[in-house]
Amino acid sequence: MYKGIEIIGLPVVEINTGRVLGEVEDIIFSEFDGLVKGFVIRNKNKYFLETHNINRIGEDAITVLSQDLLKPWEEHNTVEENEQTFQTLNNTIFGERVMTTSGKEVGKVKDLIIDENKNSVIGFELTEGVIQDLLEGRNLLPLSNNLIYGQDTLLLDEEGV
Repeated sequence: MYKGIEIIGLPVVEINTGRVLGEVEDIIFSEFDGLVKGFVIRNKNKYFLETHNINRIGEDAITVLSQDLLKPWEEHNTVEENEQTFQTLNNTIFGERVMTTSGKEVGKVKDLIIDENKNSVIGFELTEGVIQDLLEGRNLLPLSNNLIYGQDTLLLDEEGV
């Protein structure tokens, strides 16, 4: 397992040339099943790298076989595809409040937890503030059907807490 924060900022390296093609700017995943669709890559321009085109996600870099696997962002910047809605860590989820449907705040999203074998988000790391994090640690909110991705808040059915 790895955290989203460990992936953001990694260089993307082409294996055949050793050339750095860009840096991971964001992670795109499905709201429905948590499947990681791909990564937003930034150099001078913005690109999309589908998960299945990755050779390996390493500790210090993501490797790909060819630069041709990076697609221009304009071709892939859709939020909905085949009636699925996709979320991104940096642009939509990071820092969002998580609250129950009865109005109790349970924390803010600090990170994604990703299962590298399944390439899917298994949950969200929540923070309740620096002092609370130091005293008790952070909580893990498993990805579930009880989660509603609101415009400003993630809502959790009482059974999901």
